[in-house]
Amino acid sequence: MAVRIGIVIVACMAASERTDTVPDEVLAAFGVAGVVPVRLPGGQGTTWRAGPVVLKPADSVRAGRWFAEVYDGLDGPGFRVPRPVRAVSGDWVALGWTCWQWVPEVRLLLAALRPVCLPSQLVHADLAGNVLFADGMTPAVIDFSPLERPAGLPLAVVAVDALQWHQALPEVLDQLAGEPELDQLLARALIYRHVTEIVRHGGTPGIDRVARAGKPVTDLVLTRLSK
Repeated sequence: MAVRIGIVIVACMAASERTDTVPDEVLAAFGVAGVVPVRLPGGQGTTWRAGPVVLKPADSVRAGRWFAEVYDGLDGPGFRVPRPVRAVSGDWVALGWTCWQWVPEVRLLLAALRPVCLPSQLVHADLAGNVLFADGMTPAVIDFSPLERPAGLPLAVVAVDALQWHQALPEVLDQLAGEPELDQLLARALIYRHVTEIVRHGGTPGIDRVARAGKPVTDLVLTRLSK
């Protein structure tokens, strides 16, 4: 079990905090005025499809522009990413919202996400390969990657890494059977790994290896989520 440290914060979003709809002026800003937006399942419930595009509030103008620039230039063999859509003003962010092309059949994990009401704390987000063992000595944890997340998330990331890169059998997940919301944490860990590996290997032959390694693990996690 991960060590519980830091201040406990309930990591769930109340339904009242979700966006009720996409404002008409936002639809107009991205050229889809008059289209009735439909809320997409999963995540925090703040993402909407409006015809050929997907609209989502930006965490900040700076972050929205940065992500759009990254995805606009990201390409390579073995994967696709949704392309950002500029507002009629030419900016990537309009009225606090971002816009993306609708991409069918690549959001299976995202669609399977459900709200997770677990306390968050300071965690090491990348334990695999960063825990050193020596005879007669306490394990050493190195290369700290801090995040504020539920304590079970780093365990899920380790499990995903073991399955994807170290030929672990699915039975390795039995070691985490008592972890609350395990399957939802596994889905989040897998999305986290997909994104980091795409950014790391995008545009190189290594992305093919990432795609091949990720599919069986994705199928396994989706199967668990469907039960």
